Amino acid sequence: MAKEEILSAADQEAVCQAIRQVEATSAGEVAVMILPQSDPYPEAALLAGLAGGTPLALLATDLFLADSLAWFVPLAIVAVTGIFLAAQRLDWLRRPFVAQGRREEETWQRATQSFFEHGLYRTRAGTGVLVFISLFEQKVCILVDRGLAAHLPEARLAELAAGVAAGTRRGQAAAALQAAIAALGQVLAEHFPRQPGDTDELPDLILSP
Repeated sequence: MAKEEILSAADQEAVCQAIRQVEATSAGEVAVMILPQSDPYPEAALLAGLAGGTPLALLATDLFLADSLAWFVPLAIVAVTGIFLAAQRLDWLRRPFVAQGRREEETWQRATQSFFEHGLYRTRAGTGVLVFISLFEQKVCILVDRGLAAHLPEARLAELAAGVAAGTRRGQAAAALQAAIAALGQVLAEHFPRQPGDTDELPDLILSP
């Protein structure tokens, strides 16, 4: 799944406009990133193939082929391979074979990496914000730089991230992102109002990996 599947071109422009509104009234620098996945999890597709294909081959052999080992082995190979290939393309088939803790860890690691790769730690007032959505993991992380962290406790960031995640699951990613960006913008405008001479330090775009 790509960002275009959850945000139309109009939705993307609306999110960018929400970012521009925040940056017009504050010294904040807000970025949104949407990734299909934070890690390829190569073992998950294999586990899905083994877990699904082996029982199917056993059942077929038992019901139709008199428990013949000579039939079971090739049937198992075909079934495991077929489900393995399907799982590589279908998130819902692969996701149950990745532990929730690992999905959370990989998402946070990729979000942190992206925060630094895109220079959100280099703003003058330490007001960089990254709203990071990882679609396979169904996780959202909101990272803020040092200046803003003192005014946004982790519990509040987690609440905003949960709202974006819930909206994305409902097919309302654009509205959820706009609401979260506006809430972040209120804190930024209060504690880091825009000053004369402030410049836009980052592009008002939905970032690509």
